[in-house]
Amino acid sequence: MTETQKIGEKSRSYEGSKKLLFDRYGYRERIEEEGSWNPGGEREHTLTLRSGTQSWIVDFGSRMILESEVPGMKGILRSAHGDLYRLAMRLRRQTGEVPEGNATVLGYPCRMWVSPQMRECLYRGVVLRLERNGTGDRRIEEAVKAQFGITVPDSAYKLPDFPKVRFPGTGGSKTSEGGTSERNSAVEKSQKKARLTLEVIQKRLREKKKIFTDVRRCVAESHKLSQINECIKRFSKAMGESFDPLTSWDEQQRREALDSIDSFIRGIDCGIEAENLDTLRHCRPDISRLY
Repeated sequence: MTETQKIGEKSRSYEGSKKLLFDRYGYRERIEEEGSWNPGGEREHTLTLRSGTQSWIVDFGSRMILESEVPGMKGILRSAHGDLYRLAMRLRRQTGEVPEGNATVLGYPCRMWVSPQMRECLYRGVVLRLERNGTGDRRIEEAVKAQFGITVPDSAYKLPDFPKVRFPGTGGSKTSEGGTSERNSAVEKSQKKARLTLEVIQKRLREKKKIFTDVRRCVAESHKLSQINECIKRFSKAMGESFDPLTSWDEQQRREALDSIDSFIRGIDCGIEAENLDTLRHCRPDISRLY
């Protein structure tokens, strides 16, 4: 998968891979992602396991596992009546996606689902190709290998041998393995770190929201090139980064910029309201560059 983000004339790119394993559509899955921003950037590696209402996020950097309940999953499972695929398709329509034509990826016939900023090609509910476009943001994912109807062994869902941290923290007795005081101590420290991490992230997001709210107001009032470039100057100063001025500006660009900023602010709000790190991770992915 590749992603390009651009603000003003400055851009950065991400290249990586994603591996998805699942059985009982939507009930149990394993998602592993690896990649890095820009050539030579620090490599990121995440692993998420989900089973029913439970979720585990593996933090390879700190060698710990954040364990939590997936918010709202109990209600989703009740609503699905055992058919998560049918529910997922219904939710797509309710969120404004519409089916539009067919395509083929890796020999599989897939149905195109389209929304204003995204196109997805689905086969049996699995995304084989995704293209998301917004002002300053472009992401492409395309499957390079896919197999359906295979048996996935339980061993594929095995977690690394790291301490587990129940988040929000529920005490060492529920998260430790082995019962040793040393491991309980490590888990307690990890729980504290996880809580502090979420608090710090949300504090930063609240600060950034003020910046994006201000720049949105500025963009809304900018009908001339000189005005939008003044917004870029203010944004550069607030973010502590340098963004090049634009060379053209029209009404369509203004509307697209406002739509993109609104989408970004919604992602920030999602992060601010997140109950735990797992919920935060499912907000708009690119807000992670803000914290």
